Amino acid sequence: MSDSLTVQHRVLERAVDTEAAFLRLYGTSATAFWLDSEHVEPGLDRFSFLGDASGPLAEVVRYRVGSGFVTVTGSGGRVRREPGTVLDYLAAALRTRFLPLPARLPFDFAGGYVGYLGYEVKADCGGAAVHNATTHDAQWIFTDRLVVVDHLAARTHLVALSGPTETARQDCDAWLDDTAVVLAQLPTWRNPAPLDTGNDLTAVDEHPVPSAAGAHDDRATADARGDHSPVDTHGRSGARTRSDRPRTEDHLVRGRDQYLGDIAACQIALRAGESYEITLTDQLTLPATADGLDTYRVLRRANPAPYSAYLRFDDLEIACSSPERFLKVDRTRTVETKPIKGTARRDPDPAVDERLRRALTEDPKTRAENVMIVDLLRNDLGRVCEIGSVRVHDLLATETYSTLHQLVSTVRGTLRADTDAIDCLRACFPGGSMTGAPKIRTMEIIDGLETRARGVYSGTIGFLGLGGTADLNIVIRTAVRHGGRWQIGAGGAIVLDSVAADEYDEMLLKARAVYRAVSAVEAGRKNTRPDRANSATMERWHSSG
Repeated sequence: MSDSLTVQHRVLERAVDTEAAFLRLYGTSATAFWLDSEHVEPGLDRFSFLGDASGPLAEVVRYRVGSGFVTVTGSGGRVRREPGTVLDYLAAALRTRFLPLPARLPFDFAGGYVGYLGYEVKADCGGAAVHNATTHDAQWIFTDRLVVVDHLAARTHLVALSGPTETARQDCDAWLDDTAVVLAQLPTWRNPAPLDTGNDLTAVDEHPVPSAAGAHDDRATADARGDHSPVDTHGRSGARTRSDRPRTEDHLVRGRDQYLGDIAACQIALRAGESYEITLTDQLTLPATADGLDTYRVLRRANPAPYSAYLRFDDLEIACSSPERFLKVDRTRTVETKPIKGTARRDPDPAVDERLRRALTEDPKTRAENVMIVDLLRNDLGRVCEIGSVRVHDLLATETYSTLHQLVSTVRGTLRADTDAIDCLRACFPGGSMTGAPKIRTMEIIDGLETRARGVYSGTIGFLGLGGTADLNIVIRTAVRHGGRWQIGAGGAIVLDSVAADEYDEMLLKARAVYRAVSAVEAGRKNTRPDRANSATMERWHSSG
């Protein structure tokens, strides 16, 4: 336990606008984070966390799989190497700096690490090292200064870790004072309605479901496309009529023919009993000239999601609008995972809306996929939780939010006394919804089919707190900007009764949600003022549909 650190805390009796706060405080920081949960509804996260690596105790941790070491850059710029993997380093650092959460805080993060693990970290969690990512496989900020916005209680919390000296306490107080003054000048947060783009991007996730009539809903597909082009009579995709499909396909790494062949290979493995479900993915890559933060500002308005995030690590920017929680560990050592398999759009007509909800709940293919991932996660959690504590609390529950219905299962357990959040992460990573089941053999099949590293996509973003807590998402619906290129991953679960052409079309639709955000910002980059650029981008978003 750390005897040298204390948590200093101040409360502002209003919720500051998080976008304005990030732009003002951290918009020009070389390394910064924004864990964004501002679209508040019952059952979703209520806290947003903002910060950077400028505090006196801050450090930035970088790691590449197979290197045998992590690189740690301290707040003064001193760089050192530490042996082992990133999970080894994080586990040791969290043990050394363990600091119980003050009971007065309504949230579970008062300093610690914020960052990501890329999919290839699977090699440190039982998988194989096959593809090399162009980005670091993991990057984390140790943050000792952060702004926390409670969107439900309408308060803003300032949190700072102070060292034991009087000088450290004075520095901490000065940061609290200065930050409060800045935030007082910013607008108050209001729970936003989703951007009216004529579509519902949230209705397209990694796991589509049929409509009440037994086919994929034509209107949901049209909404996700952002147009009203004709769809085929079966309604599954209608993608062949989309005017922008050739543009999207031009950016795919593997392309249609290879993707269809990979689906066929998956089904051979499925028939042979090597797997029950295989999550196959592809990537879009395209030139990046626009700013990643501008892209995220568009994406968060067009596709508000409870586990969204924007991360910046020098020349790497991540714009993520994920709806899926991977792992949460709270201060009581309760672990929760909430895999999503199945999403349906809302409809303003109550009768149609209920039919969509019921179709989602009753679709046998989607239910089977969800149960397979639940079984996988129960097994993963059983490796680190107390015997008998792992329970499925909501199996195949339909959760309804303002823009969508989701088929979600909730699994909880209690960590054993000899395990911690990092042990849990090792046991469960990568998330089963991004691999399939059984995990190890299915990842081997994926490694043989996918020709590139997935990178950040399919990994996890979130925090690891000094008090033993964690909250991490599944990285889907995400654009990664690095080395002058955008990378957008998309895919879906392949099972025995999957129709290859339909799965390919669904993959394109999933990619298009983020692709449209990137394209809109790229088209509007000539606008130099942020407010005008954002407005112009929104106009392009509307017109692109």
